[in-house]
Amino acid sequence: LAQEQGRTLISHESIYRFIYHRVAQADYWHRLLPQHKYRRGRLYRGGLSPVKTIKKRNPLGKRPCEANERRVSGHWEADLMLCARYKAVLVLQERVTRYTHAVRQMTKKAEDTLINMMTYFANLPHHMRRSVTFDN
Repeated sequence: LAQEQGRTLISHESIYRFIYHRVAQADYWHRLLPQHKYRRGRLYRGGLSPVKTIKKRNPLGKRPCEANERRVSGHWEADLMLCARYKAVLVLQERVTRYTHAVRQMTKKAEDTLINMMTYFANLPHHMRRSVTFDN
């Protein structure tokens, strides 16, 4: 490259290949990388969506009509936000009043999410717990 271009050219890909090759030989070059990873993350192939991998997934179109129109209270939206500091935050929002409840979880496991939701909804009147739709 130095003879052809008059200067040394090297791509970022070559640098990463070198570092990860050295990792395989028990060197610690990966510590120089911004994320200090031993290896690269997965390369997703085009067109694959993580939504397609969710088992027994129900689309938003199957939500009750009254929940879409925001006329009847008691229909909730839920989302699990992942963050470095708090691990996971379960956010529940009632669709009519827009009342929002957030609770910190140490994991994103379904069991922990269900326990937190059941604890919260147990204290609500029956007419305020009609349905829950997750944003997935």
